[in-house]
Amino acid sequence: MFDVLQSVTGVGPKLAQAVLAVHSPDAVRTAVATEDVGALTLVPGVGKKGAQRLVLELKDKLGAGSGGTDGAVRVPGQSVGAWRDQLRAALSGLGWSGREVDEALAAVGPEAEAALAVGDTPDVAALLKTSLRLLSRA
Repeated sequence: MFDVLQSVTGVGPKLAQAVLAVHSPDAVRTAVATEDVGALTLVPGVGKKGAQRLVLELKDKLGAGSGGTDGAVRVPGQSVGAWRDQLRAALSGLGWSGREVDEALAAVGPEAEAALAVGDTPDVAALLKTSLRLLSRA
């Protein structure tokens, strides 16, 4: 995955390493397959345009979850990033800054991905509660 990420225009070893520090290889495949730009923008140094470039250039290289259960189970229903969009809207609506929202999303991301890995839909209310607890400590 590290080498494939570096094949994207403008992505060097440092940025490829940052992507893999934030997301697992399976999460990167899923984000690309579902065109989840929001997930990719959680990586420090990747903005909206960079995330769109990653999706565009990696879509054909990674395929749509040819590894069996990875993309095939998650893609048909609700978008994988739907929980992220809902949580972002809720936290922004409560007055948290974009940077704080991004940090909270990164913190609860593994919990949501664990639910997705077993085929469940992430509980947005529980994720919101956890995010608010984390943000109130900061």
